[in-house]
Amino acid sequence: MDEVSAEAPPMVEQDDERMFWIGIGASAGGLEALRELVSTLPKHATMPATYIVAQHLSPKHQSMLVQLVGRDTVLSVRELENGTIPEPNVMYVTPPNSDVFAEDGVLYLRQPISQISPKPSVDNFFTSLAESVGDHAIGIILSGTGSDGAHGVRAIRAVGGITIAQEPTDAKYNGMPKSAIETGCVDFVLPLKDINNELFKAMRTPNHLRRLKGDDIQRTNIQELLYLIKERNNVDFKDYKTGTLYRRINRRMAACNVYNLNEYLEYIHNTPEELDILFKDIMISVTNFFRDADCFNAIKEVIQDIVNTKSSNDSIRVWIPGCATGEEAYSIAILFAEACGGIAPMNKKFRLQIFATDIDTDALARARKGIYPEATLANVEVALREHYFRTRDNAYEITKPLRDLVVFSRHNVFEDPPFLRMDLIACRNLLIYFNTKLQHSVLSLFHYAMQPEGIMFLGKSESLGHSANLFQTLDSKHRLYKRKLVSSGDYSKQSRASYATTTSLKKLEIPGLQSTNKSIHDLPDAFIEALSPDSILIDENMDIIRVYGDVHAYTQLSPGGVTMNLLSLARKEFRQELRALVFKIIREQKTYTVLPKKIALEGKLHEIHIIIRLLHLKNSSERLILVSFEKIKQLSEDSTTKLRETQNGTYVRELEQELASTKEHLQTVVEELETSNEELQSTNEELLTVNEELQVKTAELASTNEDLNNIKESIDYPILVVNKELKTKRFNRASKDIFALTDESQGEALTNIVTRIEIPHLKHHVENVIQENKPHMRQLDFEDVSYLERITPYKNEGGRVEGAILTYVNNTSERKIQAKLQESEDRFRLAIAGSSSGIWDLYIRSGRMYCFPHNV
Repeated sequence: MDEVSAEAPPMVEQDDERMFWIGIGASAGGLEALRELVSTLPKHATMPATYIVAQHLSPKHQSMLVQLVGRDTVLSVRELENGTIPEPNVMYVTPPNSDVFAEDGVLYLRQPISQISPKPSVDNFFTSLAESVGDHAIGIILSGTGSDGAHGVRAIRAVGGITIAQEPTDAKYNGMPKSAIETGCVDFVLPLKDINNELFKAMRTPNHLRRLKGDDIQRTNIQELLYLIKERNNVDFKDYKTGTLYRRINRRMAACNVYNLNEYLEYIHNTPEELDILFKDIMISVTNFFRDADCFNAIKEVIQDIVNTKSSNDSIRVWIPGCATGEEAYSIAILFAEACGGIAPMNKKFRLQIFATDIDTDALARARKGIYPEATLANVEVALREHYFRTRDNAYEITKPLRDLVVFSRHNVFEDPPFLRMDLIACRNLLIYFNTKLQHSVLSLFHYAMQPEGIMFLGKSESLGHSANLFQTLDSKHRLYKRKLVSSGDYSKQSRASYATTTSLKKLEIPGLQSTNKSIHDLPDAFIEALSPDSILIDENMDIIRVYGDVHAYTQLSPGGVTMNLLSLARKEFRQELRALVFKIIREQKTYTVLPKKIALEGKLHEIHIIIRLLHLKNSSERLILVSFEKIKQLSEDSTTKLRETQNGTYVRELEQELASTKEHLQTVVEELETSNEELQSTNEELLTVNEELQVKTAELASTNEDLNNIKESIDYPILVVNKELKTKRFNRASKDIFALTDESQGEALTNIVTRIEIPHLKHHVENVIQENKPHMRQLDFEDVSYLERITPYKNEGGRVEGAILTYVNNTSERKIQAKLQESEDRFRLAIAGSSSGIWDLYIRSGRMYCFPHNV
């Protein structure tokens, strides 16, 4: 993972007596656990603490939780009211049908937004608790069903708080504790009887650790610790901010009950697995969809501009380093889809590629699944929820079309080649964890990876720092920046390449310059022709944009395919020099350069100057080059004679000039080859990323297919699936009792398959179900056997009918019992009808009495 999405509040050194806020989450099945936990809480804890209970309650019934809990604890127990400022040694119980939030030291109640989430939401509460009180937040998950609280413990862990879960084998319902533990963000997994002891020990320990300052920590100890992490996890944290590292290390020391780095290093040597936990602690990330809503409103306009500037069939490339669990990547994907009027219209017009990368493989696995608790969707509009999410087991799942827009991959932004030609790089709340040197290195890399007009989107607490020369500020408040057309600084030197060659593989499209019927607004034709009558305007790839005057004497067609590139059309006498000088003028940002030449024009020797000017357009950040040919003078016969007389000396000088030119040209070629190698490395990185995504999807598909086959074969009644053309798609082993199927029957038409029993009008009924989108059911009775036939539509994810599912349930015994009951009832009625006596029958439930026969 490359980022921690929320900067942890700084650890308080001067106020060790700050109150702890202890959140307790459980479901309705966790009442016994809650009562046992609170029964051992002291009336006055060593450290000041307040307790807030968020237990799932029925929204339709009045709760007796305050009274029930109050009987088992010496603490004062109160029902929480909106706007409560919590007091130490008091327990607050959230009322039914309310969500509780902590904000600026105050507890608020709100109506639940979603009907599918449990009430109150432990996730919502724990997340707000983390944001409000930082490392003085403690989250406890007790017995309960579902997974509520799993996201919340991540939030508390991310800011340096303490997380505790009841041991699942000790819980009456293990769903909530197990889900919390599976996040890897629970510090203590304990049986109920041990929770309070560890709780108060953990509350005391951080106050000792909080006194540790950078000056008190031996540099060699930190270096050894970082070296051990790198050796085990292959990630180097030496350029992380020391404050961030100290907070994370302090937190793990508190969880391990050690008080200094020497003890912690000894603990690590005895328990190497602690390095994995520390690594996760440093990497832990918690984020939400559309986090910082005002910033996303600003990037929405930028994304619309990107879409508007693209032509049909263009690619839009986006890179999101440090994507964590994927919320931000999906948020950006939604904005692009909305800018195009939906995913389907966008896919018809553009090819959107979103590369979301991280070094935390567990976070990437969650991102790929695309299933999120309701707490992460707080900033998602209802219309967007309905369009891009679907509900699944008290959670929200990304729809498949949106999921397919994002490629997730493990990528180390410090070491791996960058993705190139990016229209947008969204890297939010990653740089805040790096020191100045690493920040500049990463920003140089981003600059190198972007299109000339690329946009960068940073977090609210981040700035350009020493990299201000690389980017133009578009919106300082919302941290939006545009790439400047300058060298990529440190990364450019590091890769031995410059911007001019990094873009050489893609022709720059400059609006207004491609059409020969339009004049260039910033370069009037008359001005150019007056300045340099015979000129050629080219772009940085040396592709010709416009010709001024008569340049036929300086150009010639070469054998092979015809192109509009100046190198292919220029006279061969100065192609190499021209190429080298154009490259040099762009690299060194020179205004102009002059290349003197002697060439024969119409049989006479002329001295000309080839002048190369670098131009900057007023309304565009693109750079153009104007190549002008100026005749200086015609050489006389005397000059020609003298030239012959000094031919040897001149010839030597020309050879020296040509050798120097060739040397510069070779240097240019070397640099371009190095740049091409960089491009190939980046392309290879993209291919590896896509391949990794495909491997994950293949594994998921294989697992799903295996599950489907196991489920299918475990069903003991016949199942047959056909497509719209009535060809078989799937069938289980039991279906061979009805149909004469073999392993080669898949894809065979239903009408060609022999049935072992007579099924009248089968084709007609299946076609009706597919056409009318309505299920069909009928009873099939034969002499020895009976089946209940059911034909239902087979629908894809979009709800469109793609075929039909045929099932046959053997209900022979039920039919025989029904027949015997009917026979018995008929005999009873005949007996009653033939009897002169009357019978009264009392129905106890209805209290009604019936008489047989009715005339009695």
